[in-house]
Amino acid sequence: MPDDSPYNPPSEIAPTVRPRRLRRWFLGGFAIVFAAMLILMNQYFYAGDALVQCKLWQFYLMEIRRAFTSSGALGPTTGSGGHAFVLFLQHVAIAGVGGLISLGIGAFVTRPRA
Repeated sequence: MPDDSPYNPPSEIAPTVRPRRLRRWFLGGFAIVFAAMLILMNQYFYAGDALVQCKLWQFYLMEIRRAFTSSGALGPTTGSGGHAFVLFLQHVAIAGVGGLISLGIGAFVTRPRA
């Protein structure tokens, strides 16, 4: 006669499988690529009369400063905020690809062994 009680002895309970921590792999790869691009990638900043070559983090700082100190008058640098926003989206997308590559490596490294 089968036992209909809701209690199962510990020997009959299947061991719980701990979920793999692949989120850390993605965030690690994302952070590495994001920081490397900030430090190593060159970008051109138009200062009104000349192009200035600078690192990406300097470009972001100059664009933020320009956005907050702009008088609103139309000039040769009008619309550069949109360029900075598109560049930031591309920066995040490329870092996301780096995170996905790292995620694939992490899934391969931490796969269960048979």
